[in-house]
Order: sequence, then C-alpha cells, then structure tokens
Amino acid sequence: MRKLGKTLIAGLLSAVMTVSMAACGSGFDAAAYVDSCLDLLTKGETAEYMKMTNRTEEQATADYEGNIDNMVNMMGGMGLSDELLEGYRQMYKDLYSKAKYEVKDAKKMDGQDGYVVTVEIQQMTGIFTGLTDELQADFAAQATEEMSQTEQVELMYQLMLDKLNARLANVEYKDAQTLEIEVVGENNVYGITAEGYALIDDALLDTDN
Repeated sequence: MRKLGKTLIAGLLSAVMTVSMAACGSGFDAAAYVDSCLDLLTKGETAEYMKMTNRTEEQATADYEGNIDNMVNMMGGMGLSDELLEGYRQMYKDLYSKAKYEVKDAKKMDGQDGYVVTVEIQQMTGIFTGLTDELQADFAAQATEEMSQTEQVELMYQLMLDKLNARLANVEYKDAQTLEIEVVGENNVYGITAEGYALIDDALLDTDN
C-alpha cells in the first residue's frame, strides 16, 4: 500500500467551482456582477454580491461555503477524518483568497440578451510543482506495514495538506491572461454561463504539475 501517490491527489487537483449565481433588474451592470461573483468565490466577500443579486447575507455566505464544500466533498469517499477534511476546507479558502484578477469591461452581445465581460487573471502557480514525488518519498518513509489502509490514506492526505499549506506562503503568479466571460440573460435574469465558470476555474490555478 505504499504506492498511493497520484491516485490520491487526483481528486484534489480536479476540484472546480460549480456555484450557480444570477442577478436581475434593469440597468444591469455585467462587469460589476462578475466582479462580485469572483470576490465571493475567491475571498468570501458578500457585500457587493448581495447588492448585485438581492441575496441575503445568510444566502451569500451559504453560496460561498457551499462552493468550498463541493471541493471538500470530492474527497468524501476516502474515509478521511472530520478534522482532516476541515483542514482542507480552510486550505481551499486560504488558497483561493490569494487569487489575482481584474474585471475590465463589458460589452453587449449582438442578437442575444447578454454581455461579454473581459477579465484579466494572473494564474497562481507553483502550488503543485513536484508535489507527487515529494509525497511519495515522505509516505514511503513514514508508512508502515502495520498501518491499515484507512490509516495510510489519512497519512497521505495529511502529508499533502501540510505541504500545500507550507507552499501557500510562496505562491507565484503567471503573466495576466485575458478571458471573455459570457453573462447571458432570460426574462431579465442574468448569470455567468457554465463555460464561463470553467474558464475562470482553469485560469485561477495551475494544476498541470
């Protein structure tokens, strides 16, 4: 059971943002809406999001926490302890709070009720570089044959969490990339498309390594 490595971190690397948000009303400001969604998703900032969506503070906080829960729940099948899962919840919050982005402008779509919002994102990088090899080495040094599979899995995820938290202090950023995020409307209710959220998710964090 010492060859866990890449299989165990696959779920972590594939975590995505899946919150569904919508704004409504006349005089809709698509750029401000996207900015408020990003602020909520990455930093848990609710004030502007509440103004744009008419969500209560309780609802806005639930939107933020629910998205973090989605990420943590991807590891739910591993049988990890509640304490370790809570550690990952906080790590995700700390990680995404370091996101760097700037919403530039919005242009009305032709022939469709919607907007194209230009966003510049500096992708966070270095978090996962060389992580698999380090984990395999440390796991091999600390795991014992007497450990149950559950204990070995807990050890691997604890080692990974410790390494990720240590790396958060030295996050690096790539040059800004420009995204065009579509915000579409129906019956005067607007929301970022699923494709738009996928673009944002891919751009925020480099998981290639």
